[in-house]
Amino acid sequence: KERLAQCDVLVAPSRFYAGLMTERLGLAEGRIEVLPNGINLEGYGDRREGGPQAIGYLARMSREKGLGDLVDAYLLFQEAGGFPSCRLRIAGACTLGDEEFVEEQKKKIERAGLSELVDWYPNVTREEKAEFLRGLTVFSVPVQYPEAFGLYLVEAMASGVPVVNPAAWSFPEIAEETGGGRVVAAGDLRALVRGWEELLADPAEIVAMGERGRRGVEERYSVAAMRDGFVEIAGRILAAAGQPDS
Repeated sequence: KERLAQCDVLVAPSRFYAGLMTERLGLAEGRIEVLPNGINLEGYGDRREGGPQAIGYLARMSREKGLGDLVDAYLLFQEAGGFPSCRLRIAGACTLGDEEFVEEQKKKIERAGLSELVDWYPNVTREEKAEFLRGLTVFSVPVQYPEAFGLYLVEAMASGVPVVNPAAWSFPEIAEETGGGRVVAAGDLRALVRGWEELLADPAEIVAMGERGRRGVEERYSVAAMRDGFVEIAGRILAAAGQPDS
């Protein structure tokens, strides 16, 4: 906090995180600029049509990222019986420290008799990640801690996959800015299930929301958008200091 006085500009990747750090550091309102993270869109393709319906997760396979909540929600979803053939596909980093927790989730699924409907893809490459995303119908990562941004949401949207996530932290603003997702009550697994069911029952909305999300990412969350935003912020800071912006 003491060193911040030496900074010309502070940048956060979301309005949520700018507000959080403004309060935590005791800064004046507006002291932190917002510049969303951007991804390289190369390799991300449109969502594949015609395959089985699939709910997807792409993040570290940990309790904190919400994998346990996702599995519990899927068990409730299958109990409801509206979409008995819909799969659950789980991808992401799985470290040695995560393996015990992952095994616990697999045992829950096995006890429910659903192992054949759940696919696991640990430690995928970038190419494998892009291919994984194209095979999804809906995407969720019900993370349990204040997430500053959530690149996985943007990656799913870049692939034309609609997102259903908790109405907390940075997620509402990403959904609002792109139109590529909807948010549900945080911590409410049945609300998450209803979000899945509503989308799965409306294939036309899945396509429309996926397209909105894909366009929204291109416009707001690409590396090009991030570059342009940084140049604009840097230009203002240099101009205020009386320096040329070249």
